[in-house]
Amino acid sequence: MTDNVLTDLKAKHGTIFEISASANDELGIPAVTVYCRKPSREEFACFAKNAQTNSAAAMQNLLVACLLEPTALELKPMFDDFPGLMFVVGGKLQAMIGATVETSVKKL
Repeated sequence: MTDNVLTDLKAKHGTIFEISASANDELGIPAVTVYCRKPSREEFACFAKNAQTNSAAAMQNLLVACLLEPTALELKPMFDDFPGLMFVVGGKLQAMIGATVETSVKKL
């Protein structure tokens, strides 16, 4: 991504996040880097509701909603061949909004 494109995306969406997944040459899994905005509360609520019945579709919808570069159409062949990558990348979207923060509990 060029600096000009990044500047334009930041002006339009605010903070932009780069999510990268490493390649696994042994298994033929390619590396992937995407640029996303943080999911909104409403988008996460929709994801949580839909994940109860179809987690793959829910994750795909969340990712597509937040994806800025490359396009969902450009990523489709890779996600069709390696659908687990969609969960790895989508999991980072959840991390952006605090859904994976470690918590603790103690009896008082």
